[in-house]
Amino acid sequence: MGILDAIDRGVARPTQIERELDGISTKAFYRCIDRLQKEGFLLKETFDEIPPHVEYRFSGDGRVLIELVQHARKLSNLWPELAPMELD
Repeated sequence: MGILDAIDRGVARPTQIERELDGISTKAFYRCIDRLQKEGFLLKETFDEIPPHVEYRFSGDGRVLIELVQHARKLSNLWPELAPMELD
């Protein structure tokens, strides 16, 4: 979720996104980024510059996903007294 939040706030470069996240290893970070890209939620753009750099942005499906997350957050703010259900 932290990766999605960072990209939604306009943070696009991998090193910047990683800095936004507390306590994640570089290996785990890139595993998550790769999975989001493989699942079709993120697009990777490589810039042929010196030094070269990469940026990530949402695909159409990624935009839909982040909108769903934002709506869920709004709903959770409407009902802050609700506690998670316990399964017996």
